[in-house]
Amino acid sequence: MFVFVDVDGTLIDQNDNPRPHVAELLRRLKIGDHKIIVWSAGGAQYAERKINMVANHLTYVRNDQVNLDQYVFGYADKSEPPVIQESPKFYIDDMKELVAYVQSVGHGAFLVPFYDATLDQCKQDNWLLKAAEEVERFAHENAH
Repeated sequence: MFVFVDVDGTLIDQNDNPRPHVAELLRRLKIGDHKIIVWSAGGAQYAERKINMVANHLTYVRNDQVNLDQYVFGYADKSEPPVIQESPKFYIDDMKELVAYVQSVGHGAFLVPFYDATLDQCKQDNWLLKAAEEVERFAHENAH
């Protein structure tokens, strides 16, 4: 199953601080044999730069060296989404409208609150772990 993961507000905040459990989310999705598309309204190259920035942050700030790019199937621009015939798909995003739309057309989606690392509650943020669980639940329910 293809899983589309948004960048800004979902994986990182407005100051490029990564949300807790980014690496764990991508690892779990890859282990589940999902094809991860990281996408952004900023474009495919922007999304790829941000994933590399998160990997650098995890390596140098959190001392957790990981190559996140190994988990990613591809990068995409939200304004020109790739045409993928395989269905269903799953979307992880902080935009309520997008989540509601993809659910209305039969795809899975998980809404995460907009991420802001300056808020105290963000230190205990487990939204990406919850998203991974929801992807697995949806995949199991929609297995052919």
